[in-house]
Amino acid sequence: MSENNDRDDPADEQEFAPELEDADWGDEQESTETDNVPETNPSPPDHTLATETLATETEITTPPPARKPFTGSPRGIRRSDNEGFEIIDALAGRSSVFGFGFAAIADAVMSASRSYLGDASRLGCDSLGGVMTSSIDLSLSDAFIEFLRGDGIRAESVTLLSSADAAVERLLLLSRSRSNGTRYRTIAMVGSDHGRSAMCRTASGRPELHDGLGPMMAGFAHAPMGDLDAVKSMIDGQTGCILICPIDFANAAMPMDSDFIDGLRQLCDQHDLLLAVDETRLMFGASGTLLTFSSISNSKADLVAVSAGLFAGMSGGLVIANSRVGDTRAAAENHPMLAAVAMQTIESMFENDWPEKSIDSAKELAMKLAETISSFEFVRDVHATGLTIGIETDIESASLVRAASKRGLRIEAAGDLGVRVQLPLKLSLDDQSIFIDRLGETMRDIETATAEMSA
Repeated sequence: MSENNDRDDPADEQEFAPELEDADWGDEQESTETDNVPETNPSPPDHTLATETLATETEITTPPPARKPFTGSPRGIRRSDNEGFEIIDALAGRSSVFGFGFAAIADAVMSASRSYLGDASRLGCDSLGGVMTSSIDLSLSDAFIEFLRGDGIRAESVTLLSSADAAVERLLLLSRSRSNGTRYRTIAMVGSDHGRSAMCRTASGRPELHDGLGPMMAGFAHAPMGDLDAVKSMIDGQTGCILICPIDFANAAMPMDSDFIDGLRQLCDQHDLLLAVDETRLMFGASGTLLTFSSISNSKADLVAVSAGLFAGMSGGLVIANSRVGDTRAAAENHPMLAAVAMQTIESMFENDWPEKSIDSAKELAMKLAETISSFEFVRDVHATGLTIGIETDIESASLVRAASKRGLRIEAAGDLGVRVQLPLKLSLDDQSIFIDRLGETMRDIETATAEMSA
């Protein structure tokens, strides 16, 4: 199965090319409508200027270490690159919550491939114009609702979509259609990234996702992360939804403040708005609860979109809705392969008592990682939300990603001065050890290069 998340970042065209993301725009950023999202970012956090200036120019000039070939099938967090060399893929959790090579998922794919795989060009309505829903989609919906058990949302319906972007779009369409289009506005966060389709780009609070595309879709405003007063000031009679991601990938994968989430929930209740949560880039179950959102706050969402970890690296998405959303019926998309893999994923999670039993091991991993990298002066902080881990540094994230790639380690940028990893729930002690070793080696390479430049 492909290891890539279905969201197509231009920086992902090469195996280890960095995903260049904006630095945190900070609470001082003024509230803005979509057409006025600032063209540039303010200065990064005020770390030591000399260190920061040196760090942004840091490159590893020594020859890369010899990498060993990888043979056999992908397993755990290990796979091969296009040239046959081993990669330690610290983002493997986005492909599958079990990592690579989980037998039950492979069997589900093979079994589904022997059956009818649907018609991607079909619009979803029968000859009488009625809504069509396949039996496997209904089974997945029922199983998912049962598995969630009210975790983060009191689920009433689950809809299977073809991609993460399609799930986010469906979430936004449900919000707009709830009031027959009269309350079409959505308030999202500055710095957020919700996808690459036209609607998802508009919902995102990153100006580079809007550049060169002309006017964006109407009905989106962006407030600074954590600024409840700014959000409140944007609410009007045409507002129907507040859209968030509980992890700030533009700021070293820092979790959203629980008080801010609780405040948003109160605003939604006061103004009859929907609280929509985009977790499509967060591995399902990564935080020890099924939804990362619910590990941060006790508040409930009205709509949640999920994708990462559920579809064995294939493009797919699910939208979970509660009773406040209203009629969630739609022309059903027929995706037997995706449904089979998602069904097997949640069945295997239930049988193995995941994600609950991963909580202690995730905490131990975070402690070991912090112990390994805390001695490096350029490391500022580690933000661990279960197995979604961000590392905040004084080093340009692109330099860290390139240094890691030379060591055969795949990580991603999380803002200008941070990187992130998203490890699977099923992580052997051997995989934990090699991941921490590779990351430590990467940090030592950066430290040596920085020292050489300072000499």
